[in-house]
Amino acid sequence: MASVSYAHRSAEQGILDIPNYGSFVALRPGNFMSNMMYLEYPKNDTVIDTTDADGSLGWTSPDDIAAVAAVVLTEDIEKHRDAVYELNGDIATGNQRVDIFTRAMDHLLS
Repeated sequence: MASVSYAHRSAEQGILDIPNYGSFVALRPGNFMSNMMYLEYPKNDTVIDTTDADGSLGWTSPDDIAAVAAVVLTEDIEKHRDAVYELNGDIATGNQRVDIFTRAMDHLLS
């Protein structure tokens, strides 16, 4: 488990361990699309990735996370009481992401 995921899950558990905590809804997005270019921006014509080139990862738009949060916050809490929503968007392998970067930048990357 990645350290960020572990920290978030530990925080969730801390809330659940509070006596009479009420209700708690967790939104668990996968990788943020907005971080793709910020964290893994191609350097020296190479895309750096921490996963296998053929391994798939889900990418979620912050706008989609906000849309789900808006629904949860505006509907009756009883509808979502203690729910956990795993949010994942488009699935892409490392190789597919390199192809996307290459097309978007009109520049061959590896």
